[in-house]
Amino acid sequence: MHADIGDKVTKDQSLVTLRVPELGDDVQQKMALVNQAEAEFKQAEAAVAAANAAAETAVAKIAEAQANHDAGRRRIRTLEE
Repeated sequence: MHADIGDKVTKDQSLVTLRVPELGDDVQQKMALVNQAEAEFKQAEAAVAAANAAAETAVAKIAEAQANHDAGRRRIRTLEE
């Protein structure tokens, strides 16, 4: 304790220092949870990026298949003539 009853104190003088060790443990636990959440968020971002890349690949494959289909139809028409 920095000041007792009856002591003269000055402005901004610390009157008491509290020590609560369990709060330190609580803070460490909460920080660990924050770090875990940040890691999970980064992992989710990577999964979204991978899904977007897979979707773009699928769209390209569809376009390629459509082009092949159209080319095949044209060849069939040519052969029928």
